[in-house]
Amino acid sequence: MTDAAKKAYEDATAALDAYVREQSRRYTTADLHLTSLDFRCPLDSYGRITTQFAEPDPWGIPHRGTDFAAPGGTPIYAIADGVVSAARTMNSYGNCVQVSHGTADDGHRYDSLYAHMSSIAVAQGAAVQKGDLLGYVGNTGNVYGAGGGYHLHLELRVDGSRVDLLGFVPSR
Repeated sequence: MTDAAKKAYEDATAALDAYVREQSRRYTTADLHLTSLDFRCPLDSYGRITTQFAEPDPWGIPHRGTDFAAPGGTPIYAIADGVVSAARTMNSYGNCVQVSHGTADDGHRYDSLYAHMSSIAVAQGAAVQKGDLLGYVGNTGNVYGAGGGYHLHLELRVDGSRVDLLGFVPSR
């Protein structure tokens, strides 16, 4: 990756992060409470996890989420109750949905972000329940790999910071 391309990538990531932080702040109201950290897997079926959180990408940049390889069109479900705080195309993430889950009993605020969807099935501001359809696996945005790169890129943010979601979300 050239220095200019790396800077453009980092600038786009910073803009995305600022946007989703603001959307989380906007939609995480006092009455939005996450009653349980009993998250579900976002896919009923997938091939394998192709990239782990923090695993270096081809340019040595730590991966910002977990990638679940699945055929294009596989349904993607909300991992927990919440409100759709973003539903649009976002830079390298392609078609993307963020669900703000609110503040849990542990005092932390939780958001999940689903990227590279072929299409989005929810609107910003919609309330969702755990297991509700959010969209479908695709390869929009910047994707790499065999089979056109079809996968779900999933991020879990705790208090606005990305964490390894496999410590919270079951992989099956």
